[in-house]
Amino acid sequence: MEIVTHAKIVACGTAVEMAVQMGTSRIILETDALEVVQMVKLEGINRSMYGIAIQDLKYNLQGLDEGQAVWVRRFANKVAHCLAIEALESKMFSTWVSEAPSFISLLLVEDCSTANVFE
Repeated sequence: MEIVTHAKIVACGTAVEMAVQMGTSRIILETDALEVVQMVKLEGINRSMYGIAIQDLKYNLQGLDEGQAVWVRRFANKVAHCLAIEALESKMFSTWVSEAPSFISLLLVEDCSTANVFE
């Protein structure tokens, strides 16, 4: 289970780094990994085995105009689930910048219509 938690932290960190590289300054990082959200929200230095990865993630979020990590139920995280399945099946690295891949377009519309976005 430790490797799964570490993988989720790294995935969250990579997502934030990519968003920053694309010029995004406001991020809501949604994840169904409650433990990751709890570690990000804890004050002070994380001295667990995940400490370095968590500190990097926190540093990147704090460097934004507005950035937060929030927990969502797994069923609310359909886009991430579909992307993970696609990654396993394709075994290729892909990045979509200006247009979402067709296999998640409808899920994105659904997700955006119910999203709690910055006001």
